[in-house]
Formats: sequence, structure tokens, C-alpha cells
Amino acid sequence: MKGFINDVWWILLLRGLGLLLFGVAAVVWPGITLVSLATYFAILLLVSGIADMLIAIGQAANKRSWFVTLILGIIEVAVGVYFFKNPTLILTTFVGAIGFTFIVQGILSIVASIIGTTDSGMKLLEIITGILGIITGFVIMQNPVTGGLAFTWILGVYGIIAGTISIASALSLRQFVGEVENVLSPRKALNKA
Repeated sequence: MKGFINDVWWILLLRGLGLLLFGVAAVVWPGITLVSLATYFAILLLVSGIADMLIAIGQAANKRSWFVTLILGIIEVAVGVYFFKNPTLILTTFVGAIGFTFIVQGILSIVASIIGTTDSGMKLLEIITGILGIITGFVIMQNPVTGGLAFTWILGVYGIIAGTISIASALSLRQFVGEVENVLSPRKALNKA
């Protein structure tokens, strides 16, 4: 388990950084065109989906909820590929697909945290991220024509908050591994003596 966390924590960190950068870009430059936003969002979905699939494969032996993370990764990759193939989507279709993706991602994040996470701090962060995704998805789907400014700001705020939470989770995992190694190091030294 320790080796798996050492191998995977940086993937969570990269995903968080991607979300954070996406959020900042959407808030700072709200005049981004729909095609540019769709392309960037497709890249974000592909990276996030691949990260989720790799995490799920690594968790298959240790975590009961690995399949939920795998399903989320597959959905994210499928939507990302769809956006790449259709960069000139009309606003309502794009907004509806994004809203639906946020809702599904939020639900699956909550389910995965309830089924598989034992650490209460991590569970709380995953549930907050899931609830935030569901709320963001519903807000986006209810207001598909309200304009690019509000749309990009909603996505930007979500990206900033969810990215920050993902970065915090990754750093927390990394710190946990360091603490486990510190606890186990004196015991190994005693066992050798």
C-alpha cells in the first residue's frame, strides 16, 4: 500500500494543479472562446480520466471501490474524446455535457468515499468535492444560455476549489507515507538489533 501511494500521489497532485490552472484561467480570462474552452476542458478530462483509470488499476487489490474510480475515468476519457472530435459544439450542448459530467463525477466521488475511504479527513474532502461537483453541474445545466462570462466563472471557481482540495489530498497522502516510514524506521532498527 505504501509503495502504491508513493507511486500515485503525484498523479493526484497533477490533477489538482490542472484543475487549479483551469480555474484561474477561466476566472482571469472570462472572454475565452467556446472552442478554446472546450479544447482545454477536453484535455483536462482526458488527463483526469487517465489518472482515475491508473489509480483504479492500482487500487484493484486493496480497495473495494476501485471500479467506481475506473468508471469515472472511462466516462471522463469518453467525454474528452467527444469534445476533441466536435470542437464547435453549440453552447447548450457543451454546457449540458459539462453539467452532466460534473453531476456524475460528484455522485461517483461521494460513493467512492463512502465505500472505500477509511480516513475521515480524506472522506470529508472527497464528499465536499462531490457535493461541489453536483451543485456546479445543476447550476450549469439550469442556466445554459446565460452567457460565457457566468459560465466560465462557475467553471473557474469549481476548478480553483476542487483543484486546491485535490492538491491538499495529494500532499496529505505524501505526508502520511512519510509519517508511516518514520514510525516503522525505529521498529526495523530494533528488529535488526
